[in-house]
Amino acid sequence: MQAAKQKQAINENSIKLTIPQSKFFVSKAKFPLFCGGFGSGKSETLFLKLLSTKFNHPKVDVGYFAPSYQLIRDIAWGRIQNLLDKSRVVYHLNKADNNIYIQGYGKIIFRTLEVPERIIGFEIFAAFLDEIDTMRVATITEAWNKVIARCRQIDPDDRNAINRVHSATTPEGYGFCYRRWEKDPIPGYEIIKAPTASNPHLPKDYIDSLKASYPANLIEAYLMGEFVNLTSKTVYSNFNRKIHHLKCEVEDTEELYIGMDFNINNMSAIVHKKLPGNIPVAVGEFTKIKDTPAMIDAIKFRYPNNKITVYPDSSGKSASTMDANKSDFTLLRSGGFSLKYRSRNPLRRDRIMSMQSAFKNGVGEIRYFVNCDNCPEYIQALEQQVFDSNGIPTKDPSNNIDDLNDAGGYFIHYEYPISRHLFTVDSVINY
Repeated sequence: MQAAKQKQAINENSIKLTIPQSKFFVSKAKFPLFCGGFGSGKSETLFLKLLSTKFNHPKVDVGYFAPSYQLIRDIAWGRIQNLLDKSRVVYHLNKADNNIYIQGYGKIIFRTLEVPERIIGFEIFAAFLDEIDTMRVATITEAWNKVIARCRQIDPDDRNAINRVHSATTPEGYGFCYRRWEKDPIPGYEIIKAPTASNPHLPKDYIDSLKASYPANLIEAYLMGEFVNLTSKTVYSNFNRKIHHLKCEVEDTEELYIGMDFNINNMSAIVHKKLPGNIPVAVGEFTKIKDTPAMIDAIKFRYPNNKITVYPDSSGKSASTMDANKSDFTLLRSGGFSLKYRSRNPLRRDRIMSMQSAFKNGVGEIRYFVNCDNCPEYIQALEQQVFDSNGIPTKDPSNNIDDLNDAGGYFIHYEYPISRHLFTVDSVINY
């Protein structure tokens, strides 16, 4: 009786979906993919379809999978609980087991995709995978095969019901989703594309803010939901020494901002100043420095009267280039420098994206300059670093190209990160 009342409460909700969301919601394909731009309602549609499947098949379990448990904790749990609250059902989140138990409707299992070999020991009726194109092709391919192998529960009330795997993602280049759904589509695989503009509930300035934040080569992917080449051969393809050169020198007492990368016998640092309007300019470089004390001496010798803020590689807080008893951070502070850093280094793709956007964003603005005369090795590094066959920026022990770019990127990502605007559930789906 209680379950019947809850089912009635669920049916009282009137859900308004966009056209792409509706197509995904009613798809009969075994493996439908919602491939959408930012703000197109990807995850929300996935959550709604998950709960719809759960309520229609109460005697079997369903699973939600994301690239990391951090995403599950920060996004999935809260938004699914919000939808359950609106549906007026009784449920319990067991954080230790990573499950949600719904009274009268069984459970939702939450698992990460980042360690495929751990996707074992359970069976489910249907699976729901979020942001799968953000993962490395080899990892998500293995995880995908593990997940579909788990989808073998049979609904005792509907033995003919099909075990389906629903996915949603923003396209990330010619990776897993492009190969599986677009390039050589397999029977049972259906792709529904959703541009950002398909969602009428977004803030009026949302699309313009994305164009101003992201590099131009990502706009088609992140606004239109299209597969585009995100990894041109050159990592920093937006940099052009003719366009980005700015003759700019250091004044004797102005503040300087130094991105720093730690490597034994091969430390690197890129020196910046800020112009009016908070525009950064790279005005100097330090390359192939032996260790942190040597770097401190070199900076003090060149800039004896300048206030220095260092943006270091976060690994330096617990390690040292020369003394196991003192971290690099301790040495830098002892040298009189201020430090700005986060608990861990930014994701490599986020750091690169911030650099690319600073060199040229989606509306053609240039917000990062380099005094090429003072930074000859830095500009060569920006021009020469390329992606390998797996789409990973190359690292060559015979040079410090990657170290120089990392050093510059620590400062740019900290002070000028790409800001992705979020919005509430009710902005996407109205009940």
